[in-house]
Amino acid sequence: MKRLLLIVVMLALVGVAPRAISAQDASPAAGGTATASLLAGLGYPDLVVTTDGQTNDLPSSVPAGRYHVV
Repeated sequence: MKRLLLIVVMLALVGVAPRAISAQDASPAAGGTATASLLAGLGYPDLVVTTDGQTNDLPSSVPAGRYHVV
């Protein structure tokens, strides 16, 4: 009886494993391009920042809220 239960559990785990693996395809790295962002589609205003490693063009003040930093 225990062996039958063990076999059933093993088969159930094998049946679930492919679904768990395929769910990882939604990761940002799987987007295809480096510029694709899951956050870009949320409707937040863009806060574009450029830098050369020494200086940046951040504004001195930003109204409170949520931003999509690019």
